[in-house]
Amino acid sequence: SVSPVLAAKLEELRSLKEQARALARQVDTLQQTYDGMAQNMAKTHSRSTMRKALAADDWLQHARSASSPKVPMPISYREALRLVKQNKECIEAIRTKFGPNTFTSQYAQDWYVFVNYFHSLHKGFYLDIGANNYKHLSNTWFLDKCLGWNGICVEADPGLGKLLRQERTCKVINTCVDSSRRTLALRASGSAIGNVVELDKLTPKMTRSTVLQCTTLHDI
Repeated sequence: SVSPVLAAKLEELRSLKEQARALARQVDTLQQTYDGMAQNMAKTHSRSTMRKALAADDWLQHARSASSPKVPMPISYREALRLVKQNKECIEAIRTKFGPNTFTSQYAQDWYVFVNYFHSLHKGFYLDIGANNYKHLSNTWFLDKCLGWNGICVEADPGLGKLLRQERTCKVINTCVDSSRRTLALRASGSAIGNVVELDKLTPKMTRSTVLQCTTLHDI
């Protein structure tokens, strides 16, 4: 005869086996549902859309895997607050609203690269060609003032170059950059973006102009 203890264990084992069979049936049902959804997606979405979705998913899986530690991941509000210099302007840029509208770039370029890529890079270096205003619409003000990066600011407008020297830590080069060395005329337009014209196209109406010897990126 079977002892009560052994009988109880056998009954428990039978119960576990039945639970395992039930779970297996649930998995089969879920797999069938998933396959049906995948078929419907294939029918309703274009191949291009499917390729993009699969590529995005592949990238995400790769980024999350332990085998790709060099792939940076977005940081949180608290981590961003910890990384910036603890002055009023930088803390306000993070604290007011953790998003693109609190930074200075025209289309939130500085916010995007900081949150997604450069937050782990300490004491970086930037090259800002056409730096323009030292802060307004600047792609590098935040890198300079809040992260302590060094850099070079290239700005053709002498007035804007003066402000850059006063307000920023970057080395300011007051010139224009071209594919080759040549002399051009900078014409102030009164907007955030000036105009550069060739000397032979300069007209008497272009009274506010400065003649500059453009350099190349290699020379910088």
